[in-house]
Amino acid sequence: MTGQGPKKASRVQSVERAIDILDALIVCASGATVTEVAARVGGSKSAVFATLQTLCARGLVRSAGTGMDRRYWLGLRLTYLGEIALSRVTLRDLAMPHLRALTDEVDLTSRVATRVDNYVVVVGRVEGASGIRFELHMGQKEYLHSSAVGKAILATLSDQEVARTVALTPMVRRTAKTIPSVPALLVDLSKIRERGFSIDDEEDADGVVCIGAPILDRSGRAAGAISVTRLKAGLRREEIVRVGRAVADHAKRISFALGNVNPAFGVDERGFD
Repeated sequence: MTGQGPKKASRVQSVERAIDILDALIVCASGATVTEVAARVGGSKSAVFATLQTLCARGLVRSAGTGMDRRYWLGLRLTYLGEIALSRVTLRDLAMPHLRALTDEVDLTSRVATRVDNYVVVVGRVEGASGIRFELHMGQKEYLHSSAVGKAILATLSDQEVARTVALTPMVRRTAKTIPSVPALLVDLSKIRERGFSIDDEEDADGVVCIGAPILDRSGRAAGAISVTRLKAGLRREEIVRVGRAVADHAKRISFALGNVNPAFGVDERGFD
């Protein structure tokens, strides 16, 4: 993650325990007893019980049952708090710290984009330190089928959804390498899902390669995507894999900030075959 967190000495142990308990209850769809929660987070059952009781009193946890058989679940007040938090932050706000970290890591210009109708629009960018500048204008519409951010978003959809989406906008040939048809696009999207990140290999601009990955919201739908851009000259497969892993990792972190705890897909080099 970006930045450095507070020093260990400044943290409040009881608050950390409460957060650990909430995290533990995320994976307990059928609820959990005090004993089960204590086994997951560590610490004494008495301390975990006291924390659970406090969280219940504030609506962050709910419970049912009696005695040692009482089970605990996440409380509905978390939904309210989550809605308020989401309403006060934009995708760009969440993404920019991660873009800066990504650019620092790979020394390439990074971007975050969101889908607008049947296009993608870049809403944030961090320039790399190499001095190379690309014609990547903020707010400019880009095609879903030819850009790394667009294909990353399309890869989260079913083949039927992709076909319906692409049918609404002509598959304009941006370069000689632009994917020309829906069947060819579906093949490429299948590789993206297997690989874990998208590649625009001179498909939107001659001599330019972009590598992207989707950002998912808590419902699992694509909220947008991020990508990095570099010149094609001298680019080797090993570099694509290294950068692709970094892009996918930061996209996953932004997705987590949006409330998504499941990555879109893993990174697998077999997606190059």
